[in-house]
Amino acid sequence: MLVVIFLSLAGCSSQKILSGFADGFVHQCRGVTTCVVDASKVTDFSWDEAFVFDASASSETIESKIRMPYPFYRDLTQKILFIKHGSIVAHEDYDYDPDDKHPSVVAFDFDSPPKTGYFHLDRERRKLRVQVVEIKGQRRYFVRPLENLP
Repeated sequence: MLVVIFLSLAGCSSQKILSGFADGFVHQCRGVTTCVVDASKVTDFSWDEAFVFDASASSETIESKIRMPYPFYRDLTQKILFIKHGSIVAHEDYDYDPDDKHPSVVAFDFDSPPKTGYFHLDRERRKLRVQVVEIKGQRRYFVRPLENLP
């Protein structure tokens, strides 16, 4: 499943984390079709681990992967969260709207093997592979970890 998140580059408070990602991709991937971005460079806070879950992830699955309670769970939303020193320091749930027409799109590629339905980034694995595609005036950033391992 390819999870697509639509973002306005101007951003809004409910899309702060993903807007930061989009802004970083615009800056670091300018003029190329594929680039590698350090995820820690596109966030404005410190973190030890990051997780991205597709919309099918249950609260039990999330809690087992992050090894702690996740009190912010909303059903059928994609989730991105960051952990520092064993605590969640930032999180965002977002809904996919196929009719949204924002100028930039960040899409997390959950279709690439091993197809776990989530990504895990840590101190050693913070690099993201970003493929940039222009489709009907929309800039799309297809993202997956450089090392796509759980």
